[in-house]
Amino acid sequence: MREKIVLGTSIAPNNIEQQLICIQSWIDNGFCVVSCNTPEEIEILKPYCSDMAIRFAKVECRLDSLRTKKLPFIHDILVNVFQATDRIGGFCNSDIYIDNMSKELYQFICHETKSSFLFVRRNEIGNFDDIKKMNWKLHFDGIDMFLLDKRFHSDFFDEGFFVQSCWDSCILLKAKMKGIPIKELMNPIAFHKRHSQKWDAKTSRILAERFWNKYFHTAESAFGKAMYLYYNILLHDCKQICFLDDKKVTCLFVVQREALSAKESIENQEGSDLTIVMQETDDRKEEFDYIFYILRDVGLSPVFCKSIIFMMSCCTCSQLEVGEFYVTKEKEERRYSSVNRSIELLEYIQKRCRSSIFVKRSKGDGIYAKTVRPVVHKEIDIRDKDIVVKLNIQGSYYITPAGIRANQWYEENRFKLAGTKFLGFLDKNKRGKGEFGNIMPIETLNRDQEAYVIVASKYYVIEIMEQIGKLTKSDRIINAGCICHIDEDGVIYYFDLKRYEDILRSGRQGIEGMDGERKSCGCSTLLS
Repeated sequence: MREKIVLGTSIAPNNIEQQLICIQSWIDNGFCVVSCNTPEEIEILKPYCSDMAIRFAKVECRLDSLRTKKLPFIHDILVNVFQATDRIGGFCNSDIYIDNMSKELYQFICHETKSSFLFVRRNEIGNFDDIKKMNWKLHFDGIDMFLLDKRFHSDFFDEGFFVQSCWDSCILLKAKMKGIPIKELMNPIAFHKRHSQKWDAKTSRILAERFWNKYFHTAESAFGKAMYLYYNILLHDCKQICFLDDKKVTCLFVVQREALSAKESIENQEGSDLTIVMQETDDRKEEFDYIFYILRDVGLSPVFCKSIIFMMSCCTCSQLEVGEFYVTKEKEERRYSSVNRSIELLEYIQKRCRSSIFVKRSKGDGIYAKTVRPVVHKEIDIRDKDIVVKLNIQGSYYITPAGIRANQWYEENRFKLAGTKFLGFLDKNKRGKGEFGNIMPIETLNRDQEAYVIVASKYYVIEIMEQIGKLTKSDRIINAGCICHIDEDGVIYYFDLKRYEDILRSGRQGIEGMDGERKSCGCSTLLS
């Protein structure tokens, strides 16, 4: 056990069967498991786990003003994990399913975690059959699994965060503060059956404030600052890594002549197992394993080739459409844009603008799939008047729906919108008093046509906006996901999707109809 990676968790004493399916996947992939629970919970859980290689560790969980359930601290789980290993340990939420990993990938993870903090983000699925169909969506906002070299475990995250809290909003910052190299494993191995969220914005805010007070002696806008630094660390201080089987893969890149920085980033790809070819003719396409169609200038991660090829090989995919993420350029800083907080919105942008990268496997059949991964980036300059408009809203506004994301948005921005009055939350199903204001039916808009409505949601953004559009004026609806920046005067810098779409369409040639949907590579320019 001490030679293997040990994963700590806390199995909840409800929906036990579903969690055990997930935890068995960890065991099948070579991980050892320690579950930290109260003595009462262990008595409930043991009969379900009698034939499973799970070690239970007793922890005492006190209730306080933040917790209505007895939930163990992340720190206490790590203490028990590193008592069971001499090398690498970590944490994983108990409802995360780890897909089949090769022994080589397992060893790659062991090697990369030496002297490092390595984390994995989950992919949302409806059922386990969705994994091989590549019918999953990355959960960009958070972390569900991390591993740590034992030499760093002492007091690594003794910050009061507990299971089902927003521990992941500050853990990257803590690793950076301790000088630990941060790595993200880009191989999609962690999957999660979608369900309603278990944490709340109030708890998140208070825990972030405590963390900020401890290290920065202030609590003002702590949660907003934590999320801002979370994205900046992902962009500037995190090394993306991806395992690919040790076999020769030859890739042909079809790149439009205007995409010069994309060409440069392709030429700088790492990995001796990849052969990158850029040439003037396309009559030798059959000689290549994969053909990448780069339709316009984008920022390409050093591991994007490996990530895409890994996904296509695991899911037997013949053609993959890869959507891009967006980086907001704010003054001299760059950070992930709020657009990325909704994969649904990203997919909508890719569909309207047809701005994805297309990858074809030359040999063999398979599924046609789509995905959005943070391996392809496009920069949004907030000063670019061609795609960013300034909104100076005055009067009153609502936020919809009355969910976690809406509460987060209000908490982060309530003091920025000068000259406005917040009227409350609108929701289709909820009524009553929320933490930050009253929750009213969306039909309220029928008698308040002048108020603005800010749509702040992770899921169903487009559907909500269409529904709101039937009740109020279209120029009064603001998608929170398209807000790039709010300046000190309360002016909103707003990503205008219609302008962005028009610019792309006016500058693009010959991409309609590849294999029935897009034209062949002969319509683009091959660069040498």
